[in-house]
Amino acid sequence: MSYTRPIYDAERAVDECISAAFAPPPKPDHLQWAIDNVEFGTESPFQGAFDPSRFPLFRHILAPLNPDDPARVVVVMKSAQLGGTVLAQIFTGSMLDQAPCSFLYVHPTIDNAKKWAKTKWRPFLKHKRMERFAKLLVAERSKDGHNSTLFQERVDGRGNLVVAGAASPSSLSMISIGAQVQDDLDKWENSREAGDPEAMADSRSKAFDWAKILKISTPLLKHSSRIAAAFAKSTQTHFHVPCPHCGHLQPLEWSNMLACLDEEHPERAHFTCTGEGCGCAIEEHHRLWMVQRAVPVDYNPGAYAKGFYIWTAYSELESWESIARAWLAAKGDPAKEQVFLNDTVGLPYDSKGEAPPWEALRDRGENSAWERGIVPPGALILCIGIDCQGDRLEWTLWGFGRDRRRWAIDRGVIDGNITDAAARAAAADLVRQKWASHNGIEREVDMTAIDGSGHWSTEVLSWAKGNPRAMVVRGSRFESAPPLVQRATDEINSKGKKLRAGIRWWWVGVSRLKGILYELLAKEDAAARGHIAFAQGLGDGFYQQLTGERRKEVKRNGVRQFVWEPEGGQRVEMLDCAIYAEAAAIKVGFYRNSDQAWDLLEGRLDGPTDKAQGSLFDSLATRISAAVDAAPASNKPAANAVRGALESKSPTATRFALHMAMGMGGRKDR
Repeated sequence: MSYTRPIYDAERAVDECISAAFAPPPKPDHLQWAIDNVEFGTESPFQGAFDPSRFPLFRHILAPLNPDDPARVVVVMKSAQLGGTVLAQIFTGSMLDQAPCSFLYVHPTIDNAKKWAKTKWRPFLKHKRMERFAKLLVAERSKDGHNSTLFQERVDGRGNLVVAGAASPSSLSMISIGAQVQDDLDKWENSREAGDPEAMADSRSKAFDWAKILKISTPLLKHSSRIAAAFAKSTQTHFHVPCPHCGHLQPLEWSNMLACLDEEHPERAHFTCTGEGCGCAIEEHHRLWMVQRAVPVDYNPGAYAKGFYIWTAYSELESWESIARAWLAAKGDPAKEQVFLNDTVGLPYDSKGEAPPWEALRDRGENSAWERGIVPPGALILCIGIDCQGDRLEWTLWGFGRDRRRWAIDRGVIDGNITDAAARAAAADLVRQKWASHNGIEREVDMTAIDGSGHWSTEVLSWAKGNPRAMVVRGSRFESAPPLVQRATDEINSKGKKLRAGIRWWWVGVSRLKGILYELLAKEDAAARGHIAFAQGLGDGFYQQLTGERRKEVKRNGVRQFVWEPEGGQRVEMLDCAIYAEAAAIKVGFYRNSDQAWDLLEGRLDGPTDKAQGSLFDSLATRISAAVDAAPASNKPAANAVRGALESKSPTATRFALHMAMGMGGRKDR
């Protein structure tokens, strides 16, 4: 009797089918997800499918963000424009696709959140390779009203994306989050009501032991940088690259490039190998080869959080020559040096928190060669800062010039409140006052900034409306506030609506400007970029007030903050006036003027006047005389008036004469 063995065991087949049905999905791999799904459009320098060889450092950062990695918090402190947004979006998309959960993406403000959703996230989803994933998310603006640019949900309900602003505490409350991105962390500001938004966002993920939090930002100020503080508590991972000559592993450090920099030849920017016995030049053409072989090295290996530092030298997006040129353009100017250190080197800037001794500044002024009230050479922009007090208006006249130099020229007090008619008239006269220059020219004030943040904001706004060369300013309490930002009008009509054509006011980043001012005050070399000079006779009180504040760390509602406070009850009106005057100067070109613009101002205001004005007058006189001689007999009365204006040799009368002469049949060119 023969026995035929079954070709296949039916019971085993059933077991295999059941096993396959209940098998866990493959472990999420963010890098592989990017390779399979991400595509860049024509606007990107990396057009086409995501190529990990073009982003060689991403694999090291994405690995601890994978769900099976024990790291819960990943910190990235970086330069600007290094692909940080792409990195965060890969993490966001991969988690929503492969490990669905409630995902929170937090920006500094709701406006930032809306901008990201429309200009970054939506284009990220529109490419063909992303079509499958994009269909997993419920279409925006659905009929049920639950979806918007700030909320998206998977069609199966297994996960969602909430886009929020750190400045809106309500958007961070009443939600539990499995994964999140805290983007642009150094621009997050504490809330007076809810406290620290970073702590609030962190708490949203406390319920999940497996939660993932990505903190990513370009650092700003050293003393208050959130990303620098988070990085300090992390593994502090730096990327070491091999020397192309000897193979020695080392980080690319700004201090190394700076030590090798030839200021006459920034195109030769390079690093020098730190390996023993090598010392060879590492040049830009070696970069891609080195970065593709980068090794992550933990400087603080026992830390709970994983942290990475990357700066521009590692990126293909910027040449080493452009890094060198950016430094040379910023060198000596604290404001530009901060931008360079933050955006290019990816490090926080150590801003001054206190001024040099006031006595040293007083001696600088008393030993200067120019008198109080006289505009010195180089002061090509004149601005006044006015601080409103209960019984007086304090003001200071400052001059500003090329290379961020400035001069304190005069100061004064107007008795009375801004609500008093006499004080308002005196302030208006001050704005219109002309000032004697070192070369005899009478100079007008280019712009006046007046404090509108006190109890008299309405009166200040109404006063400024009648003075075209006046602007209303208010100090921002935020440390990360830019130097000057225009805001909407506060003027309201009889129906309670804001007027579109009303007076606008300006936010001033007083904390940043005070730090820069105190750093510049320490510069003693009169030829140094950013040097501050003083007229004789400003008085001890001026210098005591100018240097009277210190930046201090305080705790308010349990939240650590840095604030500027007067020392020992010292009055600081002159410091406030200096900041307001700088804000006015920024508005009229102090920060943005090119060399050509300064040249034009210098030629018009600072040159020798007698010869220059004489030559200009003679040229105009010749043209006017020709026009008058060519006038028909019917225009003789007008011709005589023109001759009289010409003989007065007044510049204003001369311009009038030229205008009249051009209408009498003379030349039509101006």
